[in-house]
Amino acid sequence: MDELARWLAPVIGLASFALTIYIYKRQKKGKSLEYFVSTNSTLIKGKEFRLEVRFNSISVTDPTLVVFRLACSGRLPIEKSDFEQPLIIKFPGAIDILSVEISKRAPENLVVDTTIDAQGVAVAPLLLNHGDLIEFQVLTEGKPTNVEIDSRISGLSKVRQIPRPYPPGTGPGGDLARGDRVVYGSFLALFIGIGLAFWYGSTGPFLIRLTALIVWFFLVVTFCIFMWTKLKRIRFWAGR
Repeated sequence: MDELARWLAPVIGLASFALTIYIYKRQKKGKSLEYFVSTNSTLIKGKEFRLEVRFNSISVTDPTLVVFRLACSGRLPIEKSDFEQPLIIKFPGAIDILSVEISKRAPENLVVDTTIDAQGVAVAPLLLNHGDLIEFQVLTEGKPTNVEIDSRISGLSKVRQIPRPYPPGTGPGGDLARGDRVVYGSFLALFIGIGLAFWYGSTGPFLIRLTALIVWFFLVVTFCIFMWTKLKRIRFWAGR
């Protein structure tokens, strides 16, 4: 019976791992367009310092830089024909939009056409495959309270704003530095050591040992999935 338990517990754990991956993949099969705001900062308050800031010969009293990234996070591409109208990016609270620049794009040959109109920044319909990413840098007069995106896209109810994807690592762009690998590796080794010590050192009833081993294996798998999804998310939003 003990021999059966030693084989059964890992099998159950692996099945749970496979089910988790399957569910994750299923959730990402449709169309999805997401964005997050990384910067929304006033550059300088001219009135406080008695400075006159001018942009294209226009006096600006409260210049604000807004940086945000837009990415196709679904498994299905968003075709150019899926757009009923251009994407309209709004900046509620801002007095005026002074300029818009594309500071990053992935892939590099992604063509993004933008115009500034009375509603905000209009982005012309374009093809977006999974992983395509655009970073906008917008200069406004007055600080906006948020960034809102208005859209009419076939098969997509709305463009979703997400919180900034916080990295689990301390390296550039959220990558795991050497110290991070040591820390996370130590936790993983500790989990494995506790599980093996309990299984081979315990003399308790078979069912209790089996249950504890399954719980232990589930915790190890959950930790690995957490790290994998975090790193994958960071690389995705970094446009790699």
